[in-house]
Amino acid sequence: MTTKETKEAIKITDTENNRVYVLDFDLESIKYAQNNGFLWEEIDTRSATLIPLIWYTLFRRHEKNVSMAEAEKLLKRLGGMSEALIVRIRQLWEQTLAPLYADEEDTYDPKATGLIIEM
Repeated sequence: MTTKETKEAIKITDTENNRVYVLDFDLESIKYAQNNGFLWEEIDTRSATLIPLIWYTLFRRHEKNVSMAEAEKLLKRLGGMSEALIVRIRQLWEQTLAPLYADEEDTYDPKATGLIIEM
């Protein structure tokens, strides 16, 4: 899995209080979502549960003081999550996980890594 183009974090400005929210993932926030039952494959069938969960998870990296209730209020003010926003969030998710996967053409060079893999 590779990410060809780096996607920037999503930024939301609340014009009522001029607060800027920076929404993105790190490995810890993704682990949180997965540990709480998030699966991309189920987003359409379990949207009432999974959309608020993934939305809140976006806040966990940079906006640790935002509660789940606050995040859900912001989502409600947005009018829900559009298909375009879901696609963008998935891009950020995959970009965060990309370093865990080696490219198909990558070779494990023991001189560079100091590790020998026997398969």
